[in-house]
Amino acid sequence: MIIKKDFFENFPFMETERLVFIEPDLKYTEDIYEIISDPYVAEYDWFYPQTEMHFSRKFISMYIENYENNEEITWMLFDKDKRKVIGIICLGNFDDVSCICEIGFYLNRKFWNMGYGTEAIKKITEYAFEKIGINRIEAFITEGNISSERVLEKSGFQREAFMRERDFIKGKFVNTVLMAIIMRDYNKNMHD
Repeated sequence: MIIKKDFFENFPFMETERLVFIEPDLKYTEDIYEIISDPYVAEYDWFYPQTEMHFSRKFISMYIENYENNEEITWMLFDKDKRKVIGIICLGNFDDVSCICEIGFYLNRKFWNMGYGTEAIKKITEYAFEKIGINRIEAFITEGNISSERVLEKSGFQREAFMRERDFIKGKFVNTVLMAIIMRDYNKNMHD
């Protein structure tokens, strides 16, 4: 099995009922700042709540650079009704031999508990399995981030492992929960 990485040549745009998955663009700097400056969004992530707008430009530039270097693909989640970016979702850490990748995401807190996370994850999961040829998608969640665990469970992911002090975040080692979905389970869920 071979992972098809043609998405690094032509950025794939997708949409769901409420979201358009768009290429990172600096014109959405204010929307990203609104998200990454929120202490609740940053609580379990590698970054501290950002206090200056230029950090959002750095985040967006990092997404663009990772894509140009064929390392990771990040989509901005554009809400059709609100006409703004409300989060990001990405696929990265591709393992060509085992056909594995990792998923990451964050949302503007104003849009939590409204089904946006599940909607985005399900669409990206579908894309990874059906278009890229991934067999397994993994998510590494910092211990305590119950909301992210729940949205992944709603999207078909299963909790597989608890890893003690796997990551070093904000100056300390933290425990991590591994969640994953495999193509076989995805296919089974599609036919249930």
